[in-house]
Amino acid sequence: MAEKITLNIQGMTCASCVSRIERIVSKKEGIESINVNLATEKARVHFEKGKLKVDEIIKLIEGAGFSASIEKKEVDQYPMWKLLISSLISLPLVLPMIFGHHYMPNGWIQLLLATPVQFIIGYKFYVSAYKAVKNREGNMDLLVALGTSAAYFYSLYLLLTTSGHALYFESAVVIITLVLWGKFLEQKAKKQTSQALRSLEKLMPQTASVKVGNEVVTKQIEDINIDEIILIKPGQNIPLDAIVLNGVSECDESMITGESKLIHKEIGDAVFAGAMNIDGLLEARVLKRKSNTLLSQIIQAVELAQLNKAPIQKLVDKISHYFVPVILVIALITFIVTYFVMSDFSRAFEHAVAVLVIACPCALGLATPTTLMVGTGQGAKKGIIFRDAQALENAHNINVVAFDKTGTLTQGTPKLSNLSIYGDEKLIRNIIYSIQIQSTHPLAHACIEYLQNAELVDITSNKNNPGLGIQVNIASKNYYLGSRHYLQKVHPEIKIPQESDDWKLQGHSLSFLFDDQEILAIMSFTDELRAESPAAIEKLKDLSIKSILISGDQEISVRSVAQELGLDDFYFEVRPEEKLSIIKKYQSQDLKVAMIGDGINDAPALAGADVSFAMASGSDIAMQTADVTLMNNNPQSIADAIFVSKKTYSKIKQNLFWAFFYNLIGIPLAAFGYLSPEIAGLAMALSSLSVVTNSLLLKRQI
Repeated sequence: MAEKITLNIQGMTCASCVSRIERIVSKKEGIESINVNLATEKARVHFEKGKLKVDEIIKLIEGAGFSASIEKKEVDQYPMWKLLISSLISLPLVLPMIFGHHYMPNGWIQLLLATPVQFIIGYKFYVSAYKAVKNREGNMDLLVALGTSAAYFYSLYLLLTTSGHALYFESAVVIITLVLWGKFLEQKAKKQTSQALRSLEKLMPQTASVKVGNEVVTKQIEDINIDEIILIKPGQNIPLDAIVLNGVSECDESMITGESKLIHKEIGDAVFAGAMNIDGLLEARVLKRKSNTLLSQIIQAVELAQLNKAPIQKLVDKISHYFVPVILVIALITFIVTYFVMSDFSRAFEHAVAVLVIACPCALGLATPTTLMVGTGQGAKKGIIFRDAQALENAHNINVVAFDKTGTLTQGTPKLSNLSIYGDEKLIRNIIYSIQIQSTHPLAHACIEYLQNAELVDITSNKNNPGLGIQVNIASKNYYLGSRHYLQKVHPEIKIPQESDDWKLQGHSLSFLFDDQEILAIMSFTDELRAESPAAIEKLKDLSIKSILISGDQEISVRSVAQELGLDDFYFEVRPEEKLSIIKKYQSQDLKVAMIGDGINDAPALAGADVSFAMASGSDIAMQTADVTLMNNNPQSIADAIFVSKKTYSKIKQNLFWAFFYNLIGIPLAAFGYLSPEIAGLAMALSSLSVVTNSLLLKRQI
């Protein structure tokens, strides 16, 4: 049996660190998969329960040179005092580079200033580099440690053996200081990429007022159980999912659904954790504990999506694995060739150090995950929950969107408009009621509401035929309830009354109750279009995406909806397994197909689509199968989700281009002596920061 765990990782500096952890941990027997995210500094591990313990996994990560924990910790930053001291020590060495080299302190003073920066403030680089080499890997810290150590010890050699001119202590100090400030600013920027998720986490109050007998006590929400009674005052965030027992109010659920309109709440209505109670006192019974609330599920889904890797990241990981060894070889070749051509050890040394320092695998490692964090977070603010990074990446390729009709393009709350009964009216009403009360289908709810005064009869057996209908046995007699297609399949000889054709022409959906001899009742249903459906189709047209309708309903009803909305194509009386076949037909034409549905019958098609969407109001099976859940139940959000995906994927490509371009241009410039080690250090420090900052610009575009 597989078990999942999320660990907090500390000590990672670049994509090579990610590669090292994944390589070492995945070799262990019992590990099914591991995804490490540099931006979130977390690892998601799937392992076989019983074969491995969490402590063993943590030891594997520690053996790779990092620290890991289950507890949520703040990122281990370089303390501010180190940054400030390093900066102050750097000033006497940097100012002469600006105002003239004759202001440079004596060589021994330079040594005195450089030593604490190199070995105390820069100690972490050495530790990280040692752990990397120990595990036969390279990382950014190894490049920094090699570059600055070369500058420091070569300067020390010159100071001891010559007059001390042309020392490089300032290079070592400035490089370390710039890298520290670069990492500090990078971490601050990275925190902003997860701002949307942290905003969601802050919505849930820490305490709630609980009614205990005639008293009201304050409890931590973790201690509140199902069925306890909570009081929610105006202006308070709702602490837990609950159902209103007393009171009337308006609630702001925009943080969950992405829609800003206020929702009226009264007795019997559900309220959700994180929503804001606006103007009335509510008394409500708790339905879910903290960990199971809708808000908690959204947060968990967003966190999981941010932990997973997009397919494009796999290529980056492969490149990062070889990045540092290749840079070391390039630096060595640079030194040898430069010395051979110029016969100048100092110049050759400078060029090699510049190559070591400017190379930065950090930008490559951060390009994708930081963008995904912003994309998934902004999507969540709009009520669009991506299940994983692959769904977010794949959605930008969609060519065709296939809609289910009921509950997707329509309201999903059909009304029983007509009921014709042929026979014992009371018995037939009771039979319909007894069959439908066992079903969760929207048409069944319409029947139950219409026949609420009917009585239950004893059903001895039943057989469900998905997409067609149901067969039951009552008093040793078979009864069937379902579509016209079901009737014609089971008893094609039974004649259908004319009035059903009249309703059919009006676009009504029909259901039939029949036995082995005749039709006993005909039910006609109407279901109005969602107000947002026309705009949803127009939005998709603006994105040059085809819209098709796949429904199990009859032709006239499906055709009416398709024509009213201007859909590109439609399919009617389609059984669940046939929906999947239609999806595959479009996929065989090299088209990327998205499917949106809200029912159990849609589950096979949702699973077979390239990207699947589910309404949050739909069945749990549909939501579990779908790649994207629309919390606001608004079909317009499909186009919004595709737009989010397109913008996010475009930003990922931008980041990767600049990350590769930076190294492609910077390394040759350093090798040919056009960049000093100090400028190379500055460029390296800024490269990661620029990638994260570019990811943050996505907030303005979504």
